[in-house]
Formats: sequence, structure tokens, C-alpha cells
Amino acid sequence: MEFFAVDHDTIRAELMYLESLGSRISGSKSHDQLVEHVKQQWADFGMRVHEDVLHFDRWSMAAENPDGLRLKIDGRDIAISSVFPYSGTTGPLGTEKQLCRLRGPIPRWTPFDAAVKTWDRARAWGKTTMPLLPATFAGLGLARARRAGVEAVIFAWRGISIFNAKGQYLPFTLPYQNIPAVFVAGDDADFVLDAASRARRATLILDAVIERNSAMRTVWAAVEGRGAPHETVLVVSHSDGTNIVEENGHIGVVELARQTVAHPLARTVIFVLTAGHLRIPAVTEHGQATSRWLRDHPQLWAGGPGDRHAVAGLVIEHLGAREYRDNPLNNTYGPTGNPAPELLYASTAQLTALIESEWRTPGKRRECRPRTRSFSSAKASRST
Repeated sequence: MEFFAVDHDTIRAELMYLESLGSRISGSKSHDQLVEHVKQQWADFGMRVHEDVLHFDRWSMAAENPDGLRLKIDGRDIAISSVFPYSGTTGPLGTEKQLCRLRGPIPRWTPFDAAVKTWDRARAWGKTTMPLLPATFAGLGLARARRAGVEAVIFAWRGISIFNAKGQYLPFTLPYQNIPAVFVAGDDADFVLDAASRARRATLILDAVIERNSAMRTVWAAVEGRGAPHETVLVVSHSDGTNIVEENGHIGVVELARQTVAHPLARTVIFVLTAGHLRIPAVTEHGQATSRWLRDHPQLWAGGPGDRHAVAGLVIEHLGAREYRDNPLNNTYGPTGNPAPELLYASTAQLTALIESEWRTPGKRRECRPRTRSFSSAKASRST
């Protein structure tokens, strides 16, 4: 088997470009710049690039408005760790109300077993922690809170350092809630909970704006196969993200496209850079953002009469991630000096065997079995 590698200078240049763009929230200017960047590279390879323009109502915090986010209780300014995306808006005047402490059924921050199964039970992933699931489960109660007349919600993180909590963009899988919500952590979370127990009054300003009929683009291009062009291989990543790891998968997708143009395969390879990963409800009612592209283009993969048939898929995400460790007791969060563990999803035992024999990166690695499958796929989150 022949192996290809992206040269170090190319990787560095792409990561520096991502760093210059900053956060690329769905539909933002920086998000569109990355999409155009990839589109131009594909065009330079001689590929015909297609666009799917996706329209949605975009919620955002105006960066030029420093007074647009503030929480004050008993004259004390409370540090807001992050805003619940697409929760709601108070407008510029904010809302002042009496606090009420609710103790549950909001999930506690506790370790949980990874929500995937493994092919090899002897190599189970073990315990892990991450803020995505608790934030998502907590957000499921916002609609009930709105119907009950609640004007705003403050979520208090427990068992997480203030540095891990800071700037989280979570959750991103729920529809617009129409009730403003924020997260607090550390000593400020303790203060908020104590004030709520004593029914103190709080003022929250969350002056978000909603841009109606905003747009974002999914781009895709194909390299025709030489022997069996009716069979397709899908190579996918997403363009929206919050930093240079989430998401930098386009680096691998672009490099594979370059190599495939230079050395076409027997089967047709379709490269897809999807939009909407951080705003899934805007593009699909189920699944991930790629579900929208699959729905819109069944002729390229579904295998029906006259359709092409997808025989494999590769999703590339989170290249070169370094491991960070959170210590809530010491209130520290930082790098361990190790690469992050690699997580690969393999939808068949045969694909798992291929990964075992060909994956060359040293360090921790687990092959996991997703709960659903539509065609053979592997999702790579690897260290370079």
C-alpha cells in the first residue's frame, strides 16, 4: 500500500491561517472565508466545485458591543463562562428578576462511559468527562422554563475548572430556545447558587442579535473513477468550528483531493466540506450536518435505480490534537504534553482489521463501533 504525507510547511501554513481567522461559527464571515479558501484550492487542482447554499436564522453575540453581556447580583459583577448558543436575547436593557434556585433534574458533572461500543471489550475506552452532554441535557429544560414564565436561566457548572468552562460553545444541537441562558463556574457559580437560595435579585444582559435568512455554504467536488465510476467513496469534514483543532479536518480533505486528482482511483471519490456542524437544527432534523448533504444528493451515494453507490466513507476531524487535562480540585486546565488519544469509528469488523494493520501513529488508540451504519466509514481524529 502506498502512503502519502502532508508536508510540515503546508500543515503549519493551514494552521496559521485558521488561527488568523479565529472562531468560525456557522454562517460567520470567518466561516465563509475558510469555505472559499478550500473551494479555491480544489479549483486550482482542476476540480469542478459545487455549492449548496443553506439559509437559516443566525443568532450571534456582537463582538463590538462590550456591554452586551453582563450579569450582576447584589452589586457584584459575575464572570460569565459562556453563553448558551441560540438560547435567546434580553435586548440591550436586559432583565432584572428575583433568583430562584432549582436543584434538579439537571445532570451533575460526573464521569461517564463513552457513548460508543468497542469491537474489543478488552480494550474498552473507560471513563471520560466532557461538557457537551451535561450542557445538552440541561438545555432540554429551557422550553419548559419558558412556558412557565421564566425570563432567563443561569447554569452553574460543578466539578469543572473555570478555565475549562471559559468560552465553551455548547450545546449546538438544540433549536432556538427563545429564553436567554448563560453558564457560570468556580467561585462565581458558588455565589450565584447562594444568592439564588436567598432569593436575591439579578440583572442579566444578553444582547444577542438574530440575522434572518443568513446563509452558509457546503462545497463538494468529485474525482471520477477509472474502473468503477458508479461506485463512490465519500471523504468528509466540516468547515465551521471554534478553534484550530475544531475544525481543521479540511487539511486532510484537501490533501487527499490533490493526491486523487494526480492519481485517480478505480472508484469515484467525492470530497465534501459540510456547513452546519455548529448549527445542526438549521440543516437537518436528525443526524449530523452531513445528513443534509446526503439527503440533497442521493444520486451520488444511495444506490437506487440510476444512482451511484457509496461503498466507503472517511470522515477526517481534529488533526494534531494535544491532550488537555482538567483538575477541578486545583482549578487547573492545561496540556499534559501528550497527544490526545485517537478515536476511530469503524462500522464493520473488516474495516477495523484494516485500521489495525495500516494505522501507523503511535500512542493511545481505540477502534469503536457506532450504533448506526449506512455504509462503511472511519472517522479519524488523529495526531500528526
